[in-house]
Order: sequence, then C-alpha cells, then structure tokens
Amino acid sequence: MGKIKPVTIIIIIIIAVVGAFLYYQTYPPTTPDRQPPANEHDAVERLLEEGVGMDLASPDRKRWDPGDVGIFTLGIRNGYNEMKTYYVNVYLEELGGELEGTPLSSLENTKAWFTYPSSVLINANSNKMETITMRIPQDALRGSYLFRVIVCEKSDCVNMKTSDVYSSTTISMYVRA
Repeated sequence: MGKIKPVTIIIIIIIAVVGAFLYYQTYPPTTPDRQPPANEHDAVERLLEEGVGMDLASPDRKRWDPGDVGIFTLGIRNGYNEMKTYYVNVYLEELGGELEGTPLSSLENTKAWFTYPSSVLINANSNKMETITMRIPQDALRGSYLFRVIVCEKSDCVNMKTSDVYSSTTISMYVRA
C-alpha cells in the first residue's frame, strides 16, 4: 500500500468538521438552559420600568426532554409607594397533545418540577428579578403542558380569584418523553 497524501488527510478533516457542524445544527445537544438570553432579561427589566406589573423571560425553546433544566427570569414591579411583599405560585393549568383528556389532578407532581421563591419583598416603586428553575423528571409523560405563573398581593396565592391576582403569565411547553 502507498502512503496517504497530506491533501487526503486535510480533506478527511474538513469532511469530519463539516459533518459534526451539520449534525449539531440538526440535533443540538440538550444541555440545560442556564439563563434566558440577555436581551430577554433586559426586555423584562425595561417593561418593569415602564410600569408593567410582571413579566417572564423564558429560555428560547418550547420542546423539552426528560432531565432538562430550564431557568426563567421572573420580574415583578412594585408600583406602590411602600415596601410590599408579593407571593408567587406556578401551577399546571392545561394539558394537550398526548395528554389531552388527562385529569389535571392526576399530574399534581408537576408542581415539584419548579423551584422559586414563594414570596418576594420589593421596595417602594421599584422592581426585582427572581429565578424560576424547572427540572423535568426522567419519568415525565410525553405531551403538552401549560403552566400558569401568578403573582399575588395576598399569601393565599394558590386559591386566588382572578380579581385578586396582581399579574400572571404562562409557560407553554412540550415534553418529548
């Protein structure tokens, strides 16, 4: 057999690099989203400064795999002239896709997917950013989940009527189990 020419080695390296690049473009690794993009965090801060009661910056994805971790930034604005405590709650509001028709009560363990402060003390006429961490367990069921994030002015944030909620938003996601 003859020797491999240097040009052949260079061509093989180029093909391998291009192949790896195309593979990771098509199938990105499912690493945890540690922070929402800086521009989303800044957008939340700008909205709060303009007087919006609450906003949420999310990782730029809607499809999640079991074992994934997502970090959301929750911004809350205190528009009052006094220091105030706000209460936070995240709960499952709706199911879809493969979970359509499944009773919400059968998936109460989804509450444990989220870690966040239950209360936030904010100075008068200012805002504060807090982190909501989502960890999807390995045994998560495949389907669409809609979670509601609410901020209340009273400690009973779990059983609040809509009129008693300071502000709310949703987290919509699909789990590929």
